[in-house]
Amino acid sequence: MRDEAERNAGASERVRTRVTKGEVERYILDLVYPKSKFEIIPQDKPDFILKQQERSTAFGVEITTLYRSESDARLSFIPDYFTDIIYRGHYRHKDDINELRVTHVTVTDEDGTVTHENLPGILRQNPENSVYQKALASIILEKTRKSVSYTDGLDHLELVILDRAAPQSDANSAYSVTDLLSEGVREALLQSNFHEVFLAMPTSNKTSTYRPLQLILLLESFYMFCGAAESYSEENGGLEEQHLVPLFIHMQQNQGLDVKHAVVNEKDVAVYRFSGIGIQDGGISVLDYPHGPGPEISTGPPSVPDSLRESFLPYYESFVQSNGFSAAMWTPGPHRSDPAPAPI
Repeated sequence: MRDEAERNAGASERVRTRVTKGEVERYILDLVYPKSKFEIIPQDKPDFILKQQERSTAFGVEITTLYRSESDARLSFIPDYFTDIIYRGHYRHKDDINELRVTHVTVTDEDGTVTHENLPGILRQNPENSVYQKALASIILEKTRKSVSYTDGLDHLELVILDRAAPQSDANSAYSVTDLLSEGVREALLQSNFHEVFLAMPTSNKTSTYRPLQLILLLESFYMFCGAAESYSEENGGLEEQHLVPLFIHMQQNQGLDVKHAVVNEKDVAVYRFSGIGIQDGGISVLDYPHGPGPEISTGPPSVPDSLRESFLPYYESFVQSNGFSAAMWTPGPHRSDPAPAPI
């Protein structure tokens, strides 16, 4: 068994493809940005400059990866570490002994026929939600600090995070948006200089999906606001549709969300970064301006009676504390022609 294990390890080492940091970053970039729509210029600070074909301006993109743990990061980026653990029991760090435990599994097909028996593998557990959100907030803040000086000559910056730590793995199902933005993620997004932060995840069949977190932050805030407004009107009355967007802007500015006012098709719109939201034909209308620019910003939102603001504010704050918002907010990425390079 030992000789066979050594042969397997050696074969794995021979076929394992060495990739550069730049190749990995380009793969992650392609999860979000279609190659056909941009001139892509690799560099260092930021990682890429993108120019849209129909525009003269350029913007920068930073790339990073969110891992379950430092052990998971080492497993991905130390050459041949997987085979070292599986076939030789050789760990590079003491924490990896518990984090990267070797187990053996039996694989069967749909009919129950055993196709692989006693197959070695590494067992890893998904992090708890709170650990995941704290790690996500930390990586956004870290990249924000490092990218302060990257904007020279660029219109704006965007961030793509390859998500290798998400407890949620089904890219078609609903999840708690409020929970996703908890544990400091909301605050990190508000402090960030990135106009959009894409949380990307490869899926099967050479496709990908991502979550635009700045847009999701705006949507969650507005849906929660509308829920509070509907409940408030049922109990107190006096909150008309024409007041909704202006009141939302006033409320969010007090909460630290830099929402501005615009008029689109003669309707009030709340604008945050490159996204807008408002009320159209009695329903919520979302306006997304990928990579900018957004609509023309007005000098300020229409006024709202002071009495309404004063009475609604404590009601709204109480509603937000006791309610949450869930949705299946995923965006399909461009089709990938190339397979993921190791160590993705």
